[in-house]
Amino acid sequence: MTFADEIEKEAGEPIIAIVMDGHHNGTFISSPIRHIPEKLAGTVMEWKDARQYLEYEYDSSYGSVECSAITAWTENKVIVVVEYDGASWLQATQRNPVDHDPDTFGG
Repeated sequence: MTFADEIEKEAGEPIIAIVMDGHHNGTFISSPIRHIPEKLAGTVMEWKDARQYLEYEYDSSYGSVECSAITAWTENKVIVVVEYDGASWLQATQRNPVDHDPDTFGG
């Protein structure tokens, strides 16, 4: 499963927009894993245009974070990458004020 596939799975509904970042700890990463052109980092994009840059597999286990930081929006959710000790995963929260069971991010 690619990172793009994981984002769509976490969304569970159409993705409206996404902001991607190729930076890590303030430094732009130009590695085979991070395929985001620097000029697009931090720019709001439509999912159909951004998906191609997130079509890669990565190791989400402990160690270095290998996926790009993202913020994605659906009609009802905001999705972000969460990291704990190098392990990373996607987590969604409510986009709008609705009754729900709040959760904490990270470890």
